[in-house]
Amino acid sequence: MHERNPKSFATPREQFLTWQFVTARSTPSPQTGHQAGAGGLFFFWARNALFHALRALAIAPSARVLMPAYICKAAVEPFEAYGMHIDFYNIRRDCTPDFAEIESKIHPDTRVVLAVHYFGFPQRIQEFRNLCDTRNLLLFEDCAHLLRGAIDDQPLGSFGDVSVFSYRKFLPMFDGAELLLRDPKNELRPDSNLEHSRFSSQATRHIVGQALESSAGTAAKLVSAGINLAKRVRSGPRSPSQAPAVPIAVDNNSASFDSAVVNQPMSSPSRWVLRHADVTKVINRRRENFQFLHEQLADISGITPLVRALGEGVCPWIYPLIFDDVPNAHLQLRAAGIPAVTWGGVRPQSISRSEFPDADFMYDNLFFLPIHQNLSRNQLRAMADTVKRVRRETLQPTPERVPVAS
Repeated sequence: MHERNPKSFATPREQFLTWQFVTARSTPSPQTGHQAGAGGLFFFWARNALFHALRALAIAPSARVLMPAYICKAAVEPFEAYGMHIDFYNIRRDCTPDFAEIESKIHPDTRVVLAVHYFGFPQRIQEFRNLCDTRNLLLFEDCAHLLRGAIDDQPLGSFGDVSVFSYRKFLPMFDGAELLLRDPKNELRPDSNLEHSRFSSQATRHIVGQALESSAGTAAKLVSAGINLAKRVRSGPRSPSQAPAVPIAVDNNSASFDSAVVNQPMSSPSRWVLRHADVTKVINRRRENFQFLHEQLADISGITPLVRALGEGVCPWIYPLIFDDVPNAHLQLRAAGIPAVTWGGVRPQSISRSEFPDADFMYDNLFFLPIHQNLSRNQLRAMADTVKRVRRETLQPTPERVPVAS
């Protein structure tokens, strides 16, 4: 989730590698049945997959794309880098679109409509499909918040002419996204960079280091400290002649499109995690964690959850909610040790603040709580108790200041 904070949270911000959610045997991709990196189109980032999809469909760089006004800039920048003109459509405060407004914004040069399945919950994707079929447009189905899901037994990701998944949001991977092309005639052979050994090492250190740092054992802590020390000793300036042809140190938490890694494949350590992840267990635990938080917070005065029911088969990415009448409430939660975030820091600069008041509201007010599979029940309960306490404090009237006699 794209914000950082130097504070050490008692609640882990992300999932980490644990054998509880790893299988001994190799398993196929959650979407295509392909082995990761052996038949599917797997990339370092989902934004890179979007860029390559435009190339695969031979879309003219001068064309236009319609996308929601509530969106992370990482989904916008690949289209800008490709050269397309971006038009935005409104998203209501419940993250649903107005299809009449979308249709009114279709330009003669519009070629693509982007639909987002927000936070793991299915969008009205069949209506998007019908609209695109009627107007002869390409549907890009943004499944970056999905691990798996379906509508009427049709898998999410199969509605779009292009679908993109971002597995690193759900699994303890350094990187990893998958691109699906609906029409097999749209072949894509990216100019993939070869994976440099130091890049693989970076991915491995991230995955293993995250697991060690999250462990309560003394031995694991010592090993983690040793890895960090060795990393500092090895680091140092490199002369241009020593620099490899591909990036070897990539910030996998960046929220921006980086053309330097656009051809970077998913790292081999992340492919290993994807092949050995017990996706069913991950989904079940995330649903349990979401439901627990929902039971704790849904009926609290001054709190409005974005979603009132966890639909069958939904694998939630996060728990989204609003503190009524308290913009940027996530800052108060972060000060209290809760890793709450918003999309305020990743809002695309090209979105006008006056044109889309509903999107403005969500950038400022809709914040996300973690519900990933490695959170314990005690951690979830502590997080819910803190949220309730901070909410009570924001509801209390501020006492008027009494003038002090001089």
